[in-house]
Amino acid sequence: EVGIEVPVVVRLEGTRAAEGRQLLDESGLNLHSASDLGDAAEKIVSIIGANS
Repeated sequence: EVGIEVPVVVRLEGTRAAEGRQLLDESGLNLHSASDLGDAAEKIVSIIGANS
């Protein structure tokens, strides 16, 4: 196991990206999936704002 202390935003793209996003979202880990770089940036800003 890896102990990740900070939230991680992961951008997935490709044939099975939707399945990968679903697995990440349901994993219970502090991982947030994004569909593109704009979505990833928005999620990062949201996470930082929530943790401030």
